[in-house]
Amino acid sequence: MPGRGLDLLDSRRTLHVTEADEIFAPRAILELEIDDHSIRHKGDESTLQRERALVLVRLHSAPIGVLDLALAGRSPDRLFEDASEELHALISEHMNDDQELKSEPGERTAVPCQAGRVALLASPPRASVVLATKNRPKLARRCLESIFQLDYPNFEVVVVDSSDGDETKNVIEEHFREVNYVPNSSGRVCVAKSRGAKEARGQYVAFTDDDAEVDRYWLSELVLALQSSPSVACATGLVLPLELETQAQLWFEESGAFVEGIRPRRISLADREPGSLLPYATGRIGAGVNMAWRTDVLTGLGFFDIALDKCGAEDLAVFFDALCAGFEIVYTPGAIVWHQHRRTVDELRRQTLWHATGLGAYLTRCLAKEPARTWDLIRRIPGGLRYGFAARSVRNNKKTRSFPKEVTRQEWIGFLKGPVAYASGVLAVRRARSSVRS
Repeated sequence: MPGRGLDLLDSRRTLHVTEADEIFAPRAILELEIDDHSIRHKGDESTLQRERALVLVRLHSAPIGVLDLALAGRSPDRLFEDASEELHALISEHMNDDQELKSEPGERTAVPCQAGRVALLASPPRASVVLATKNRPKLARRCLESIFQLDYPNFEVVVVDSSDGDETKNVIEEHFREVNYVPNSSGRVCVAKSRGAKEARGQYVAFTDDDAEVDRYWLSELVLALQSSPSVACATGLVLPLELETQAQLWFEESGAFVEGIRPRRISLADREPGSLLPYATGRIGAGVNMAWRTDVLTGLGFFDIALDKCGAEDLAVFFDALCAGFEIVYTPGAIVWHQHRRTVDELRRQTLWHATGLGAYLTRCLAKEPARTWDLIRRIPGGLRYGFAARSVRNNKKTRSFPKEVTRQEWIGFLKGPVAYASGVLAVRRARSSVRS
């Protein structure tokens, strides 16, 4: 087969590099649309001279698979041939599904799989997009530029800016006057996201981060998923790397990153598989960089838990709250976000520590929030530890021999710090509320 290394994404496996790929080579990031043979790329033209590329293959805009293909000596036609060969079964499955779909009278698209999106865009409900940012004006501008290229015609943007200076504010005033700009002088990401959600006036509220770019169809796909059933509280989507320029960025992909496959899923406690780690292993549901909520449900859940403000995992916690409240969460891979991973090993180490501390804090919160589930959580701990830390688990078997041991150590250190971090956060919230009352 022409591709190797970065595995094809499906509902069970995530992006990884095989042991055969020992020498790091930067990848171009490409999108191939099988339907019209169009090619798009991330970054500047120079990336097209790379020896290899991470390739998102789409059909009728839907993601079909992600491949690692050699670029050297390959013409565009050859790229399409190789991608079509590797993904033949999935392409055939998509085409067969299309043939089974019946178009409604007056249908405005010749592609049946797009009928839902076409109908939605004919009369779209109001949606809000919340972007929390701090001290990264260039990244915030890039993210906003992608947001304003969305195909969705009825949305507002709320930017919650926790920056120390006025650079981001100046960018907004100069280039994005239609944005609802909200300065935030206290708290971190949980506070900022909660404040943004409270400002939102849309029926649905979507979230992304300043180190990401959103796909043109991102918001449409999230809203479609939220409208699929009254029981759906939240929708999440596919997160892919915006660049793979450094070894650290590739290692982040090996560690699991955000990727959750190309198969849509509906997640609820009423339909758990035997041995499922739900509602605790909510990391496999999605990530805060790519999620949308019914605004009324998020409000009813109390927004994001600010006790996690200094350690993260606020997305995991609110997923948990929604599942325990009886709602469904939909993973829809057509809602795509491109994330800029940390470029250096030191940044990767710090990010890993942050995520692991958040995980430990989040699981502590699960016990505090739902004490009746204590035994249920305890009996799932062995499976959770195997999934999170065993070398050959589904999560970790993607790591190559070169993966830094110090980064793996940060997972253990952060996880063990988590309970203290959560307790500290709870005390900080209580002190803040007490001072307000007095």
